Amino acid sequence: MDTISATIAGADSADKISIELRNSSNKWKTVSMIAVKPYHYSAEVPVDMVSPGILNYRIMIQKQAETFTFPGGHKGNPYAWIIILMKAGKLCWFLHHLR
Repeated sequence: MDTISATIAGADSADKISIELRNSSNKWKTVSMIAVKPYHYSAEVPVDMVSPGILNYRIMIQKQAETFTFPGGHKGNPYAWIIILMKAGKLCWFLHHLR
């Protein structure tokens, strides 16, 4: 299984950090990220999400009753937004990543 990592400042051990992935087939999946060392978080990319094309993502940080979504630093629960302001990050996923 492949991993994806992020450098995140300002999070503490009580915060819930997750990454939402969407592949070129428009399949969505949310995966929890874990701290591997200070400021560095990692998540395993599920095998069924790996396909040729672009992998879109957004990282959500839940701090008690507040949620922040990146890229963009948007405050609020992204699932409660009336107008989706998702400016997703994009990763190119090439064939050589497939096993």
